[in-house]
Amino acid sequence: MTTPFDTPTQPLAVLDTNVILDALVFGNPTVTLLVQALKAHQLVAIGTPRMVKELADVLIYKMSKRTHLDHQDLLSQWQALMQERTAPEPLGPGTRPICTDATDQMFIDLAVSARAQFLITRDRALLKTAKRCAKLGFTVCTPEGWLGLHVHLKAGRID
Repeated sequence: MTTPFDTPTQPLAVLDTNVILDALVFGNPTVTLLVQALKAHQLVAIGTPRMVKELADVLIYKMSKRTHLDHQDLLSQWQALMQERTAPEPLGPGTRPICTDATDQMFIDLAVSARAQFLITRDRALLKTAKRCAKLGFTVCTPEGWLGLHVHLKAGRID
C-alpha cells in the first residue's frame, strides 16, 4: 500500500467502478486503450479498499448472471493494475466539490487528497462536478475524453 507522500511521475487517475467494468467485463475498446496506458505505466490508477470492495460487490452480486466470469480473477486483474491508497481523511466543508450521489463522493475525495490529474467516469453525477473539480486541478472526464487528452499530451500539445 502506498502512502499519500508517494508521488509517481506519471499522472494519477481515479477510475470509477463502471469504467473498470467496461475494461474487465465488457471489453470497451476505448477503455482497453486506457488499460494499455496503465500497463505501459503512462498512467497510474489509484483506489481505496472501499473502492475495491465496491467493485467486488458489483462483480459478485450484479454480474452473477454472467456465470462465465471468474469474479475473483477479474478483481485480481484490477488490483494488479492499480495502486491501493489509504482512504483519505474526511475533508472539511468547502475543500472539495460535493457529488449529488453520496456513494460516488469517495472518488472525488480520493482525487482531491491524492492530487490526481484525472477522475475517469461515465457517471452523470460525477461528470457534473467537472468545472468545480477543474478549479482544484484535476479533470473529470469520460474514458473517451481522457483518450483525447492523452493523444494530445503524447503529441506534445495541450489544446
